[in-house]
Amino acid sequence: MQTKILKILQDRSFTRKGGSKKIGVSVRMISATSKRIQKDKELNLFNPQLLQILQSTHIQLPPLRERREDIKDLILFFLTRENNKTGKDIQVSNDAMNVLAQYTWPGNIRELQSIVQHISSIIKTDIVQKNDIPTEIQNNAIIDGQK
Repeated sequence: MQTKILKILQDRSFTRKGGSKKIGVSVRMISATSKRIQKDKELNLFNPQLLQILQSTHIQLPPLRERREDIKDLILFFLTRENNKTGKDIQVSNDAMNVLAQYTWPGNIRELQSIVQHISSIIKTDIVQKNDIPTEIQNNAIIDGQK
């Protein structure tokens, strides 16, 4: 598959399966991964030419756990979006916000968005309390240097 993607990016054309006519394309490709592609390249698991093309503009984004200052804003953003969808007006208590802000978020922003959606769909009140947060997150949040 990597070879096919490389060919399309280099030739700016492709041939449909079963076809014989080349079709020109103007393509911009955005890719993201949490894998260490350089290591895959060294192990011959990733095409080095494709890597060169994909890294023409390289943006390194640190994981969410390394930019904790963004977590509260993201929670409020996702919660506002959920409120607009559902017509609810759910807010987050300080205790609940602290627990969410101190979780390690191994699944990054998608996990955060999923948890906000989950909480907003099951909550019975208008204010998210610490007890409304899934136990696994409460147990793995690091608050005041302690788990």
